[in-house]
Formats: sequence, structure tokens, C-alpha cells
Amino acid sequence: MDPENGKILQENVPPPSNWIPANTKSVPKQFKDSFDAESKMFVQLPNSDTPLAAQFITVSPRHDVGMIKLSIPGNLTKVELYDAYDTLKKGDGLVVMGYPATAPRVYGKIQSQDMLSPESKFELIPDPTVTVTAVGNIVRNSNPNDLANQRESDAGDTIRYAGGLTFGGNSGGPVFDMQGRVIGIHFAGDSSGAGNFNGFAVPIRYGLQLFPGN
Repeated sequence: MDPENGKILQENVPPPSNWIPANTKSVPKQFKDSFDAESKMFVQLPNSDTPLAAQFITVSPRHDVGMIKLSIPGNLTKVELYDAYDTLKKGDGLVVMGYPATAPRVYGKIQSQDMLSPESKFELIPDPTVTVTAVGNIVRNSNPNDLANQRESDAGDTIRYAGGLTFGGNSGGPVFDMQGRVIGIHFAGDSSGAGNFNGFAVPIRYGLQLFPGN
């Protein structure tokens, strides 16, 4: 698909890996706004077959991170969000969790008890992977107030690490330090083509900025 005019250029090709729906130029803005207003989002918690409605809150204007709100009865275990970006070093240990597309899918059989809809069905059961890795590089743009040491990166502010089980589809997964604190959010990756995969995380400071008062 030609993003400028919406014409189909070639059939039976894989979808673009860097396509951002909100940036599509071939759909008029008024239609995209109506799609966003009508769209529904559902979230499933680990080992649960019940989808829960979620509410879109906001998106960062500075990095690839957004916020959604999930309201459910009871309490969920909280994690600490910790901005370690200024003190993080190469070689520091990390733990990445998420749902990469390369991981085996787990399904649960749901036996209907509804006489009006008696068919059984299979539902995907979220089963997160856990990858232990280490910081390979910390990409930082320079402090704009430090005029003597100006430097810019084409990757923006990112934390880079060896991916392991972390692969495509894992975007949004938390990146923990070895104290169990969330210091980043997985958002991208690249592959050498030889089975090696590098992951990239948004520093959690960009997520913290989305909370009121920050």
C-alpha cells in the first residue's frame, strides 16, 4: 500500500514492520478520529481466560509509550517504577517480561454452561516469558544545557540489551532491574538474521511523565 495515496502497489507481501496506524496518511483525519473514538481495548491478565475492558488515557509526545487504565474488582500486585536512566551502566543485569510472538501459544478449553450457546470454545491464555539479560548500551542524548558536550543519537533515549526470548510482539513488556523495579518498557528490536536479537526499552522516566503531577 502506498502510504501517500492509499493505492495498492503489490499484493501478497508482509505488512510493514514499522507501520504506525495513527500516522497513516491515506485515511482522512476525521475518519481516524472516529475510529479512535469507537475503538475498544481489552486486556487479559496472566493465566486468565477473561478479557477485561481497558480505557485509553494518553500517549507520550516524546517517546513510544502510552497509558491505559484497567479497572477490576480486588487488588493487583504493584511494581515499583524507578528512574535509573542516569545511573544505569553497561553490563547491569535486567529481566524482561512479555508476550513475544515467537513463544508457544497456550489455549484453554471453555465449556459453555449457557443452553442458548452450548458450544465449547478455546481461548488464548496469556503465558508471559521471562528473559534474564544485561544492558548492552545506554543511548543518551546530551543535556541541552551542556553546550560544551553536545551529542545526539538517531535512536533517541533508549536502553539496549540482548533480547533472548524477547522478540517481536513483546512491545509494552516491563524491563526490571535486579532489585525488581521497572526501569524501562520494551518497545523495539532488531535482528542480525543469525538468531541474534537486540531489544530496546523506553526509559521509565517517559512513562512516569504520563502520571498527573509529574
